[in-house]
Amino acid sequence: MNNPSLGWERLDTVFYRLRECYSPLQWDIELDEQSVAISNSAAAIAVFNGHSSHTSIDIFSGSGVLLNSIPWLLSNGQIVSMSWTDNEELLVVLQNGTIRKFSDLTSEFDEFGLNLPEDSIVQEAKFFQDGIVVLTNEKKFVFFSSFSQLPRHFTLNVDSIDCWNILYSDRVLQLFVSSNKSIHISTLTTETSVKFGQVVTGIEFPPNGSFASLLTPDNLIIATSDLENLLSEFSHNFKHIRSMQWCSNDAVVLATNDELQVIGPGDDSISFYYENRPFIRSQNDGLTVLTRSKLEFLSRVANFTEETFRIGSTKASAILLDSIDQLDRHSPKADENLRIVKPNLVEAVDNCIRSASEEFDPQWQKKLLRAASFGKSILDFYSSEEFVEICNNLRVLNAVRQPEVGMFITYAQLLNYGHQGLIQSLIRRRLFLLASKICKFLSLFPDNIYFAWAKLKIKSSYNTNDKELSEIILDKLAETKRVSYTGLSEVAYNEGRVELAHLLLDHEPVLENQVPLLLQMGQDKNALLKSEQSGNVDLICSVLLRLYYKFSLSQFFILLSDSTDVSIGIFKDIIGSVKPDLLLEYYYQDDQLIKIAESNLLQDSTYSLDAETKRNRLLELLKAYEGKKFHENDVPIIESHLKLLNYQETLTNKFNHSFVSFSKIETISELARLDDEKLTETQKYAYQFGISSTQLYHSVVKSLAKSHQWDKLYQFAKSKKSPVGYELFFRECYLQNEKRQAGLYIGMCKELTYKARADLYLKIGEYRLAADEASKKKDIDLLQLVKDTAGSTNVGITRLIEDYVTRIG
Repeated sequence: MNNPSLGWERLDTVFYRLRECYSPLQWDIELDEQSVAISNSAAAIAVFNGHSSHTSIDIFSGSGVLLNSIPWLLSNGQIVSMSWTDNEELLVVLQNGTIRKFSDLTSEFDEFGLNLPEDSIVQEAKFFQDGIVVLTNEKKFVFFSSFSQLPRHFTLNVDSIDCWNILYSDRVLQLFVSSNKSIHISTLTTETSVKFGQVVTGIEFPPNGSFASLLTPDNLIIATSDLENLLSEFSHNFKHIRSMQWCSNDAVVLATNDELQVIGPGDDSISFYYENRPFIRSQNDGLTVLTRSKLEFLSRVANFTEETFRIGSTKASAILLDSIDQLDRHSPKADENLRIVKPNLVEAVDNCIRSASEEFDPQWQKKLLRAASFGKSILDFYSSEEFVEICNNLRVLNAVRQPEVGMFITYAQLLNYGHQGLIQSLIRRRLFLLASKICKFLSLFPDNIYFAWAKLKIKSSYNTNDKELSEIILDKLAETKRVSYTGLSEVAYNEGRVELAHLLLDHEPVLENQVPLLLQMGQDKNALLKSEQSGNVDLICSVLLRLYYKFSLSQFFILLSDSTDVSIGIFKDIIGSVKPDLLLEYYYQDDQLIKIAESNLLQDSTYSLDAETKRNRLLELLKAYEGKKFHENDVPIIESHLKLLNYQETLTNKFNHSFVSFSKIETISELARLDDEKLTETQKYAYQFGISSTQLYHSVVKSLAKSHQWDKLYQFAKSKKSPVGYELFFRECYLQNEKRQAGLYIGMCKELTYKARADLYLKIGEYRLAADEASKKKDIDLLQLVKDTAGSTNVGITRLIEDYVTRIG
């Protein structure tokens, strides 16, 4: 094996290398005059030839294998530009302002419009993540983001445009427009201009957005991204530059029809020459180069790789790598090398491991990992986590880099993708077996692979009947327990395979997930049954309401009658409480006379009815209950209500005030407010209806306090000993902010301790009386509390308490 450093090119103080990924490519097409869009990591390449009568957008893998061909009619519109999102969605911008987003490397697309004026056409487009900025023939810039928002317009107005580009960083989109030897920088809210002194024909930014490369007819200028500081200037001799891109964040690459020139921070440059036009795309860790015959990757050589492979290197990692050659030759120099690098052995092992991740050749990967393994075998303490992780990831990378897969992903790109992102890419290519093996190797759940396989199986098995297809799918899905059968059932239903949808849905373990799809499929009775079996009350209510709005009233009641007691009970208790008229209609439909009478009475209780109407409702219910053993205990209750109603009529006539709508206790409160000083009628009413003295006192005291009838309340308190004590009187007066009235009852609170009475006096500010309570019991601590509460400014109370303390002392 040749040393990898033989292919390195020095640029200033660092090295760059251009490595083949696939050569030759498995296609036979000319790229020179075609539109080409290279995806992130070059895993997918879209090619469109607008000059042919039979046009199509052809999607290839990185190795040139055709993945899909999307027919393109001239009536669809003229394509202005194409690009890929991070999720391998192909964006196609048309001249009329239409944007098509093709998903999953298929011909299925979503279409969006920029809502341009009738005479406007798109001339150019720039892409960022999930957004697009287009330039129209009217020199207007339109911004379209996330494909879920309305298009927005930049307010920038210029007479002419030499070039333009966009920079998206920290969630801020900036538009850079070169015009008349100035560069205008615009956001959706601000605009600034930088005078430049020369015409700028190209602007590009590296992936991290820290710098800007500005191309003029004679020079390449590197500046900070805000254009405030010019860092370097390089003179080029190109007449026609096809493209300018950054190689990661370190160097700028100029592409012509047959040459790539890599320009570093200083005055140095290196060139690579081609027979065919090279197409380039910037990557986070390098640059993808595509020609008619091969796919290559240009990148900077990492420091640890340089130390390991540079000819004549005496670094520890280089010596450790040499030990493997010595070991293979059974030379004792292998042990000598280990002794030499032992002080730096940890660094040597780390560099060999990381160098292995940078190499494309599996042989060099193995050799570097052997060197690392050899070195760490004599280390007392070394964490092998990174070693194991890189070994596993390299095995995965070598699998997907095979030409039949065509995804030449670098190690850094894999870390950016994530394992799940890589699995999704394989699923999009329908490489289910490989994706499944990788999941098993990495101990990942393969559920999304099985789901995607089953989804494709449903859509493509035209000649297989539903039952047979369900058996095939269920047999395969038995290998996993986390697949959404509801999702597969919905796919089958949308494909018109209703029986298959039912067969798959029956295997959904979560009943709540079945119900929405059953409703969508018109399986209303089954949906109600499944919701009942789930035991989810909210779900049952939701289904019932949906069926109520879907069917006529009679159809809804028939469906409800055929359901279980669970649905009927929820309908009565929850829906019936919100829609009492609907519940009454149900009782009429079902001839439930008792329930009709109860519902009428329940509805009437919410209105202020006259006594006669209420009496008729009660008599109607009493008649319905007669002879019904289940309701024999309810009859005395109805009779008691009738007795109360009759008495309330008498009170209404006597006081010329309606009592009909009140309960027993409410009647006491209202009667106490209207009764005489001795509360004669109130006490008579309480006796007749068996209301306890405790209930009576609570109701009367609260009613009189709220109505501020203080004399009547005081007379009631003195009429006889209160069965509930007198703190109740104090509290109700205090709640009405009547401290003077509240104070009248503290002395009556004989049931309370002297400390409790003193506390009540303190609440209403009667410090002298509180002090008297403490003095009688010779409680110096309580006297001190009263003094502190009164405050030092209350001189009289202070002297009184000091006098009390002296007497006690």
